[in-house]
Amino acid sequence: MISGEFRYNFSVSLGEIVITVANDVKVSLR
Repeated sequence: MISGEFRYNFSVSLGEIVITVANDVKVSLR
């Protein structure tokens, strides 16, 4: 099964999205 690899890729992309959103929020708060 590729569920493990898919889950890893999903969490990595989700982490990148969270980091990008957090950076956008920091910039907008300045």
